[in-house]
Amino acid sequence: MLRAVKIELVVIERYLLLIIGLSLLVAGALTVELGSVTTVPAVTMCMMGMSGGLASAAYDEQGGWGAFRLAAALTRRDVVIARFASIALAVLIGAVAGLLIVGGLWGVSRVVELPAAVGSVLHIGGEEWTALAASVAFCLVMVAAVTGIAIPIMFKRGSMAAQLAPVYFFLTVLGVGVILSFLGVDVGAALTTLKAWTEVPGNYALLFAGMIATALAIWAVGIAVSIGLYAHRDL
Repeated sequence: MLRAVKIELVVIERYLLLIIGLSLLVAGALTVELGSVTTVPAVTMCMMGMSGGLASAAYDEQGGWGAFRLAAALTRRDVVIARFASIALAVLIGAVAGLLIVGGLWGVSRVVELPAAVGSVLHIGGEEWTALAASVAFCLVMVAAVTGIAIPIMFKRGSMAAQLAPVYFFLTVLGVGVILSFLGVDVGAALTTLKAWTEVPGNYALLFAGMIATALAIWAVGIAVSIGLYAHRDL
């Protein structure tokens, strides 16, 4: 199993610098647009997880790594679990990198006299930490949903079909929103109610834990489906 994970990390490492650079570019643009650094960990985590997983899938097809893994005395179950483990590790690396960046910028703002506009962007108080945690939890679920769709497709149909997984995910979200609106559900009011609920002591932590549990459950289903699909694929 450990050998399978190492192979996955070798593949992702080839794209690591490109993914990190792109993540920082997107995070910087969002920081300027929103006037806060709170989205940085979520962006780096999201892009590392999605890009790392899909890049690994694409490289499989180009380099014939699927056959190599099986020739290295690895079972197909090992390969599937290693793929999801490497994505989870990429997500963790992205989140930690984002938190280190935010912490470093916040530390600089505490010891260096900065212009008021810059200081306000780097300021992190109670509300900002809450927003940061919410964005990280939401993006974790999004990464789990996209990769939970993409990886089973990749193991069954190959990387070209898996590249459309983000499109499938966002179309599904859009479709759910349209259906809810058609049924007369006020999504905005529901979100307002949810926000009020999270302001009750203890509820926010419960929501955060629930979103993490949701992401892990999605990955568990993705692993089970992938193992079944990959078992019947000819390489």
